[in-house]
Amino acid sequence: MKNMAKTVLVILLIVSACGSIIAGGTRAGQDAVPVTAATVSAPVTPAVEMPFGAMAASAVTTCSHDTIEIKDWARLSPMNLQAKWHFRIRFKDKPDEIRRVDGIIEWKKNMDGTDYYYYFVPLENKGNVVRFTNEGAFIRNLKFPVFGFIFLDVQLDPEIKYLKFPLNPGEEWTAVSMATVDLLNLLKLKRKTGTKFTALPCVDVTVDGKTVHAFRIASRIDKGDGKFDNEENWYGVDVGLMYQKTESYTLELVSFELGEDRRAEAGENIAALEK
Repeated sequence: MKNMAKTVLVILLIVSACGSIIAGGTRAGQDAVPVTAATVSAPVTPAVEMPFGAMAASAVTTCSHDTIEIKDWARLSPMNLQAKWHFRIRFKDKPDEIRRVDGIIEWKKNMDGTDYYYYFVPLENKGNVVRFTNEGAFIRNLKFPVFGFIFLDVQLDPEIKYLKFPLNPGEEWTAVSMATVDLLNLLKLKRKTGTKFTALPCVDVTVDGKTVHAFRIASRIDKGDGKFDNEENWYGVDVGLMYQKTESYTLELVSFELGEDRRAEAGENIAALEK
């Protein structure tokens, strides 16, 4: 049990600031795009895709888009439950290996009178619960397995604001929260977390042959032990998370599928949701 507790504390340090696992959002009554950090699944076949890093290399700060026109910040997210993101990931300790992973929106649920959305990576059983408002995007829970058979649900109180609207280059904000995990109803672990976010200049990038306007956020994560991690995340208009660079890996979007809306399958009234 001592070793298990130690492992969970390490996990809490990693996920405490949430800069590595979240993105996107939704306008009222529509489907969010919370996005999580990818994990390893199947190898990418270099012959059928652009070289790793091509998307980031395509970024230009002289953008063709006028950011003043982006008044609906929900455009940082697609609007349905059928969307799918195809990512590639490369870890610093294995630079010759490039892998792929997909993310989907698993469900929408009303909790405490607020709509939340669960972004899920099926192959790894990992995900996170977020909400979206006109003021920003917030994360409430992190869910993932440990030891291959125990599934942790990390609660964040207060919720962490990982996007602040409007996103103005140079603006900074700080999020502080208490991360709590109840391990098998036997051991409750808590860790205070903190992250300083900075909005960087916007860029235009090329993904799957299309130009996308992206907002960049730098994160300085207080791990709680006197050490800090630095990350950078890019959020594309009408796409969501596109790029993520952390201390241990780089993640980039290869393509995005909007898909058909699954809300009808869940018995929801589409017309009512889109009012």
